[in-house]
Amino acid sequence: MARDPAESDLRREANRRYWETSESVNGIAEAMELSKGRLYGLLESLPVEATCPECGGVLAFEHRTARDRGVLTCQSCGFEGGADEVEGGTEVRPHPAASRQRGAARTSGAGSVRPASRGSGPAGDGLVVGALLVGVAAGLALGRWLR
Repeated sequence: MARDPAESDLRREANRRYWETSESVNGIAEAMELSKGRLYGLLESLPVEATCPECGGVLAFEHRTARDRGVLTCQSCGFEGGADEVEGGTEVRPHPAASRQRGAARTSGAGSVRPASRGSGPAGDGLVVGALLVGVAAGLALGRWLR
C-alpha cells in the first residue's frame, strides 16, 4: 500500500523539526497543528552508521534524550548500549539497511519505529520493581483482612 504524499511530507517535516532543532515537542505539535500523540506517531528513530554488536542490525537514537546521552538501540534485537560499546561510529547518516528495516520494524500504523523487543534497562527495571511493590502491598492488605 502506497503512502499518502501529504502524510510523507508531514512525517518528514515532523522528523526534521524534532531531530534538527531544539524546539520543544509541545512547540512542534502546536506549530504543526497536531496533538502530541499524533506527533509522536510520526517520529522515527534516527539511525547511525554503527551496527549492533549482537546482531549486526541498525542502531539508532530512539529520541532526543537518548541522542544527548549517547544511548543507541538496535532496531532488530532491542540491544541498548552506549556509543562507546559499538564500532562503526555514531555519525547520523543513513545506514544501508535502515530503510529496509524501518518497514519491517513498524509495530503500528502510526509510523513509530520500535525494536521488536527491548532489553531490560532503566525503564524495564522500574516496571518490575513497581509490580513487585504492588504485589507486596496487596499481599499485606490481604493478610490483614484475613486476620
